[in-house]
Amino acid sequence: FHEREQRIEEQRSSSPVNPEENPLNWYAWEEIGTSLATLRDQGGFTYERAWNSRTGELDQKYSLQRTQEAPTLILCDGIYLLHEPVRDWLDMTIFVGKPEATRKKRGRTRTTDASRRAYMERLERIYAIPYFQANIARADVIYREADPV
Repeated sequence: FHEREQRIEEQRSSSPVNPEENPLNWYAWEEIGTSLATLRDQGGFTYERAWNSRTGELDQKYSLQRTQEAPTLILCDGIYLLHEPVRDWLDMTIFVGKPEATRKKRGRTRTTDASRRAYMERLERIYAIPYFQANIARADVIYREADPV
């Protein structure tokens, strides 16, 4: 996380075009696909380079094992899971849309730095909104929470 943040900052100061800031480039898609396939085919997997929300580093370890006796439900809570080939790795996707006011309120709690907030709102405008407009129809179930009155 810290390395990515530093690269983003360096890139922003040297060039207006920055593939590093695109959230689609934040994830190790091949590793995610391999992990899901291993879980499905072998009944479990361990991932050694997961994001640690406490430290911001890739030092978290995840292990999942499924039982053979019963069906298993695994929830992947995250963003940007509706594009190819990621969508094909999942048996089902459910899109949960939150109101814009709720998203912005949550985003403001992540930092007290006004410039950082503006940057995160810019990323949402440039990347998130177009991504979901282009891919939401790929979700098997779409749930949208209404804006508060």
